[in-house]
Amino acid sequence: MAQHDYSIANQAGAAFRSDLNNALSAIATKNSGNDSPQTAVSQSYAYQEWVDTNASPVTLYIRDASVNTTWHTAAQYQTIGAGGTGDPWGFNDRKLYYRLNSAYTGSDVNTAQSLFGVGVSLAAGTIYEFSMVFGLSKSAGTTSHGIGIGFGGTATLNNINYSIVNAFATNAFPSASQAAAINYVQTASNTSMTAGIASATMSFRAIVTGTVSINAAGTFIPQYTLTAAPGGAYSTAAGSHIRMMPLGGAGTINIGNWS
Repeated sequence: MAQHDYSIANQAGAAFRSDLNNALSAIATKNSGNDSPQTAVSQSYAYQEWVDTNASPVTLYIRDASVNTTWHTAAQYQTIGAGGTGDPWGFNDRKLYYRLNSAYTGSDVNTAQSLFGVGVSLAAGTIYEFSMVFGLSKSAGTTSHGIGIGFGGTATLNNINYSIVNAFATNAFPSASQAAAINYVQTASNTSMTAGIASATMSFRAIVTGTVSINAAGTFIPQYTLTAAPGGAYSTAAGSHIRMMPLGGAGTINIGNWS
């Protein structure tokens, strides 16, 4: 690991050779170090590469063409093989994915509860794209209730918007085709998706796609809320899943040649 200002001064032979070797070492190691070259040696260049060895995982940056203190993420390095992820491009460090391998049983309550039993930690000042597919079902309890969808956790949001296509039926999975409702939601708060249901057997399924802009870092938890405890808990079906991908810093996202 080495960094250099890439300015070879006039100097005696041995000193010149040492200075040149240091410059070549910096090139060979992609200017790797705990700090950017702009900080470590007070010099950086347009499109210069820098490997941040202090990041976890180690991250490769490319300097902005005009702003000498701005570095853009190029890749994240992983160890391939025993104990590693086999993901040298850092795909799994950017993509957030959770899938239920078996049904997750909720509680017979009328307060917000986790859809998957888990939440995810999200970074500050970042926009994430997300999608999830899930099914909820129960086989007991006839107290009339409705179902709402929302998001909880400790992260604070600049904004959120998502489309949800959902349907419900008074039978178990798989069920006959039902008319689907489509909603566009702009709040993380619980949003009602069904009217009162009083059947012991019930299934609810949904497809959700949207984006969320995170203000302060924290957890982000997909949730559902029942308007009344029905007398029997719902379970989130095996195979239900959510995936999220960071798109960039908070604000307008422009990926590609838009004009």
